[in-house]
Amino acid sequence: MLEEGKSNLVKRWGRRDNIWDNLGVGENNDLRLVQETEQWDSEVEKKKKALLNASRGLIRSLVLILDLSTNGLEMRLFNQNRMKLIQDQTIDFINDFFVQNPLSQLSILATYESTCRILTPLSCNVQDHVKKIKSLSLEDHGGEPSLESSLSIATAILGNGEKNPGLAQISTTKEVLIVYGSLTTCDNSPIYKTLNLVRDSKIKVSIIGLGAKVFVLEKIAAETKGEYFVPVSIEHLHDIFHSFVIPPEFMLNQRRYFIPFGFASLASPTVPSFDVFKLMSNPPSKTNKPETPQYGGYQCPRCGTRVFSIPCFCPVCRDFLISPAYLKRTVCHLTPVPLFVSEESPDTDHCFGCNMPFEEIPCRCPKCNKCFCKKCDPFIHEVLQSCPGCYDIN
Repeated sequence: MLEEGKSNLVKRWGRRDNIWDNLGVGENNDLRLVQETEQWDSEVEKKKKALLNASRGLIRSLVLILDLSTNGLEMRLFNQNRMKLIQDQTIDFINDFFVQNPLSQLSILATYESTCRILTPLSCNVQDHVKKIKSLSLEDHGGEPSLESSLSIATAILGNGEKNPGLAQISTTKEVLIVYGSLTTCDNSPIYKTLNLVRDSKIKVSIIGLGAKVFVLEKIAAETKGEYFVPVSIEHLHDIFHSFVIPPEFMLNQRRYFIPFGFASLASPTVPSFDVFKLMSNPPSKTNKPETPQYGGYQCPRCGTRVFSIPCFCPVCRDFLISPAYLKRTVCHLTPVPLFVSEESPDTDHCFGCNMPFEEIPCRCPKCNKCFCKKCDPFIHEVLQSCPGCYDIN
């Protein structure tokens, strides 16, 4: 009996404690033990490899939906306050999004108290989006989230065809990114009717789940050809957010259009005018505060309409108003820097970019054959968007 009892005892080094610390992400974004898979691979690198030699959708319309319900915010995530974590990651994402996509527009929605509300309208004004995210607090939100209401409002903003174009132009990509922390939704009716409308509108819905993997979220992402991620660390969450900064592939079933555009000029600083887009998204009523005239802004070269942020589509003549700097920054995505390859036997022991000695296995540019360190590699691809070695040769 003693020998049998001893055999059932397991030494501490022979058993697994805190098994959740040994979880990693598999090939299909499912959770597995680290022994069964390596640590998560960079989603940014995966997307860059998948988009090689693919046509890109450079003019994007993205709706960002945040779950601010009680269940979505009550638990801590990665030993941090969930609201603070969502605010920090979202602000970083918004800033990076407009740096990499200067011709795109963004709208922010929040789902709580069994409904969905528009926080910011579809625009390219970074300051308005960041200011609204910073003003969020736990006291203003709660209740339960509603997926059906969120998708319905996002579809109304992005449009569901040429008859109902919405606020987004039919020539732009239609994307929805949901940051969802709850495991349930308060919708009483099946979501399939709304899901069919989203799919028929050619809207791609991607989801970042801050809790466990949920079937209905996975179903929405699969039906709309989007992506569904469950982060395993703060670094993984930041990498997932940054993967949505990269312009997506232009869908084969999406029609291509010729877009008339013009370079907007500065408007008269002494004559005030109303913001037409704010009047359209927030029409005057007894409950809404009336809009006040503003100074400055830009003027459409065709019809002379005043707008206060570019790029945007003129609300009168529908010309796409941009600046030459935005156009030049967008061209970088048409000729991206090729992915560097690992070089185990470099011909030099210093990085060509920062001139520091290599501490790890360097990477080499396949065009100019110059070697760079692991720190310069993401800086060249994400910030510079041009290889210093290739530039030096030219």
